[in-house]
Amino acid sequence: MGAGLPTGGVAGQWLAKASSADYDYRWADLPLVKVTQDEYDAMDSHDPNTFYLVAEE
Repeated sequence: MGAGLPTGGVAGQWLAKASSADYDYRWADLPLVKVTQDEYDAMDSHDPNTFYLVAEE
């Protein structure tokens, strides 16, 4: 790694596209939501850009 990657970022972040332009990246926090199975099932919709961690109740 090295050339071409943006500087900065902290442990646990991931490299994400900042726009549709080539080579336009940024460090981002993982969009993670911890829910129970019942909470997940009760949601009207699920954000396709969010990771849902379904934990035991």
